[in-house]
Amino acid sequence: MIFQSDIEIRKVSLNIKKIKTNTWLPDNKTVAIMQNKHKSNKIWEKAGLCVPRSIIVTRASQLKGNTWLCPLNYIRDGGKMAMYAKKKKDAVQYIKNIMPGENLQ
Repeated sequence: MIFQSDIEIRKVSLNIKKIKTNTWLPDNKTVAIMQNKHKSNKIWEKAGLCVPRSIIVTRASQLKGNTWLCPLNYIRDGGKMAMYAKKKKDAVQYIKNIMPGENLQ
């Protein structure tokens, strides 16, 4: 069985016991961690690996220019919903327009 996207991998990992064929997926908890860049980076960093700096933005004052932004709980396929913000105002606009449910202080 070949999975094509992160969404398919997530669905299969949630329903692995219902599938009557061999799969080579780790358990759902591991899949969920691997599909969350922030959680993965924290685990790898704790293990001593070099990882890019990654933060969860909760305040507008944390936003900067020259930054990649991506919704935290969005299961990605090739960087969909990610955005490079050249300037801080671009980052703020992205949060306001693309992620309207996110309330920055």
